Amino acid sequence: MVKRIINSGILENGPKMRDVADLAGVSQATVSYVLNAKSSTRISPETRRRVLDAADTLSYRPNAIARAMVSGKSKIIGTYQPHEGKSVLAGFWTNSVIRGISEALHSQQFHLLLYGYRESEEPSLSAFMDGRVDGLIVLAPHKTDALPRQLAMSGFPTAIISGVGYDDTDAISVDADNVQGARLAMDHLVDLGHSQIALLAGPVGVPNAEDRRKGYELAVQEHNLPVPQSYRIQSGFSREQGEEAAIAALNLNPRPTALLAPNDISALGVLNACAIRGLRVPDDVSVIGFDNVPYCELCTPRLTTIAQPAIEMGRGAAEMMLSLISDELFPEKNRKYPLELIIRESTASPLIK
Repeated sequence: MVKRIINSGILENGPKMRDVADLAGVSQATVSYVLNAKSSTRISPETRRRVLDAADTLSYRPNAIARAMVSGKSKIIGTYQPHEGKSVLAGFWTNSVIRGISEALHSQQFHLLLYGYRESEEPSLSAFMDGRVDGLIVLAPHKTDALPRQLAMSGFPTAIISGVGYDDTDAISVDADNVQGARLAMDHLVDLGHSQIALLAGPVGVPNAEDRRKGYELAVQEHNLPVPQSYRIQSGFSREQGEEAAIAALNLNPRPTALLAPNDISALGVLNACAIRGLRVPDDVSVIGFDNVPYCELCTPRLTTIAQPAIEMGRGAAEMMLSLISDELFPEKNRKYPLELIIRESTASPLIK
């Protein structure tokens, strides 16, 4: 039988699992365990190698559609970002998160399906629950988004990255500790000698922006900073919104000596506003961003910021999702990642006047 398989070249209608089993000298069940990466099954490295070599020799590839029909699993995880069209997170942050998700899924022979809809469209539950994916990872939903909650409440495997308000569901939750991140930024400015620190707060209803606002307020209390209510200025995540909010802050009396931007993109607008006003960064005003996107190293001055582990967050969400949909281990429900202060040239001690 082995000679027949080797000498026949490409088998009629393609190689079958039994052909791989015959060539490797094992059972079809063993071939299935190896090729489906079932780590719970005890198979020796030698046997695993024989199976993989036999599959490679025969150019055998499991039929994913047939396997899904038998197992009821597609081995595909979906990813959906509700506000991709309007969110600056659709750039560096989203790319990094998806990279982490993809790495974790690939290592377990799962695939990633990206869902995309027009901003005006609201996909229905059936768009995700039609059997094409085994679970859905939702990126940066707002508090008002009903779809992620409906999915989680329906029992469909759901993971939320950078979202809140799902504690009463079975959804997995992965996030950065944005409260801790804002406090790191504030501690750094206080250590430099700043006490007049203004917050350019991100959009209302966006969880990470609200957590950063909370971290700012906690730091103000802990350090007993004499900041008036006018130092809390509503902003957004875009460069234009950061510039507009910064101009409002720089018009205050007394003028803040430091500005905490809601993210790095808006911090670019802050730097531009300082230039328009003829103020030097960091000599006249210190500026801190948030996220540590690549161009923080390219702007002038280079931007001090809070680094968010986006790749690790994506990888963690995918790993937890795979545990959730398997029978091996139910995952932890929530995971929060610490952030890191990256000090560059946009912050310094305030000048003594």
